[in-house]
Amino acid sequence: MGSGGSTQFYQLTPAEEQDFAALSQEEQQKISTALSRLEEDRAQASGWDNIINAAGAGLVQTVRRFLQEDPAAVQSTDENGRTALQLAALNRHAQVVKELLAARAAVQAADHDGDTSLHHAAFGSSAEVVQDLLAARADVDAKNNNGRTALDFAQMKGCQDVVALLSFATWQRFHT
Repeated sequence: MGSGGSTQFYQLTPAEEQDFAALSQEEQQKISTALSRLEEDRAQASGWDNIINAAGAGLVQTVRRFLQEDPAAVQSTDENGRTALQLAALNRHAQVVKELLAARAAVQAADHDGDTSLHHAAFGSSAEVVQDLLAARADVDAKNNNGRTALDFAQMKGCQDVVALLSFATWQRFHT
């Protein structure tokens, strides 16, 4: 759903958002509940049986369920040392990133390549996710095992809005 709904399973168009907003609260709740169930079914059918896979796929409700069942799951890693926050950041799932940050995900955690969530967000070219991570005090100067920063990734990908955000964050660090 878009901003009015409770799941990212389906992104509403602006016209659909308007139609959804015109529905009664009861109708909106029924639709949101049905979409949440569909998301859960999709997660189970696709083998997204852990928080890392669910976060990488952008399944907000499934991530919430995993966090409710086991709050420590927020710190889980996959075979490459990547966290749920890193995969959500890489795949531009801003709502999942917000959920994981609220659950105190380790912003500075690095995977086996030394990449942090900020590196992953820059590589995924998501200005919104980069802003959220910077607000959560992600280290703009962190270097991976190859000596690259998130800014290096953003420049390599040619994502000017992310380059601008990271450049400003770097400038701010030296001038405040």
